[in-house]
This record gives sequence, structure tokens and C-alpha cells, in this order.
Amino acid sequence: MNLHIPGLISEIGGVTNGLDNEPYVSTVSSRPWYFLNPRAEDVDWSDIVWGLSRQARFNGQTKTEKIYSVAQHLCHCFDRVPDTLSDARPYVFLHDIHEAYLGDIVGPVKNWLAQSAPIDDLERRTDEAIWTAAGLPFPSDETLEIVRMVDRRMLATEWVSFRDDHPSDHGIMDEPYQLSLTAWDGRKTRFEFGERLHLVLSGGV
Repeated sequence: MNLHIPGLISEIGGVTNGLDNEPYVSTVSSRPWYFLNPRAEDVDWSDIVWGLSRQARFNGQTKTEKIYSVAQHLCHCFDRVPDTLSDARPYVFLHDIHEAYLGDIVGPVKNWLAQSAPIDDLERRTDEAIWTAAGLPFPSDETLEIVRMVDRRMLATEWVSFRDDHPSDHGIMDEPYQLSLTAWDGRKTRFEFGERLHLVLSGGV
């Protein structure tokens, strides 16, 4: 796995995959992501590491000077999965990776968009390409429920750590983890995320 972390401009150049007439998302590696036709062979892990380490949770509305990123969120989710549920750990870690390509649409906006736009379908098909790129089978319903449980509890934990209001004020009733979080800088985030990504891709979880 070549993450190109130091400069993070991958030496791929203008890569195309024969879908040039379709809309695409531009990435730091110059590899286009054709979001209407997501494919495992187009996944570039360096783009994912870089993008998610700079993408803010809560739309950036946190009481921190440093960005609390989607990548850090996924690291904490990874760490909260008990060994008795280790088969779910890769899916917990990967559950928001589509946001490297599609962006982090905050929950209230996503719920409104779902009424008129196939955002859930777009995320699901992107997830399927990422699972395939990671060498993983599609998860069971039971595994997806574990993902949702960990994600909801981490959301409550983050709210307590980074906001002045209480998560229950916004309908978030899940029990927070017993953690006091601080936002990492970008270099630490990329290192920690890269370490866990390596474990997932190598089957070391």
C-alpha cells in the first residue's frame, strides 16, 4: 500500500478509466472518482487518507482550534469495537470512508435530501466499491447494526467533548463512551488513520 503521505501528491498523473463523459470528483492524486459509477479499481487510499484527515465532523461547528476530522472519528470508532466483535471492526472503520469522495453531509441535511435524491443509494454503491477494494465481503445486517451502534455512541461522545449543548437536546439519546476527546493535528491524524487502515487492508484486525 503506497499512501504517499509526505507530499501526498500521488504520481499517478491524469488517470482515466474510460468514463470521461460522466461527472466526476477531482482528487489530490489527479485520479477522477466517477461517483455515479463507483468502482473498486478507482479507489486510491492516499486520496482517502488525505481527504478524511482534513474533513471536519459537525460541519466544523466544534469548539476546537484544530479540525476534529472524519478520519479521527473513524479511528476512535475502530478502537471502541470489542475483540468479541472483531469481525465487524473493518466495517466500523470504513463506514464513513465514502465521505472522502462524496463529502460529509450533516445529518439533518442528509435526511432532507433523502426525500428527493438518492443520496443513500449513492453512499451504498460507493461503500460497496470500497469494501471490494479492501478485499472484504459485503457485511451482514448484524454487522451493519454494530456499525450503527458504535457510530451513534461515538457521535454522543463527540458531542459531549466538543460542544457546549447536550446531545439529548438534539434527539441523540445514545450513551456516550467514557472518553474525553481532543482534536489531533493533521500529521497525527494521518499517521493514526494510516496505521489502522493498514491493519484493515492486511487482515490484521
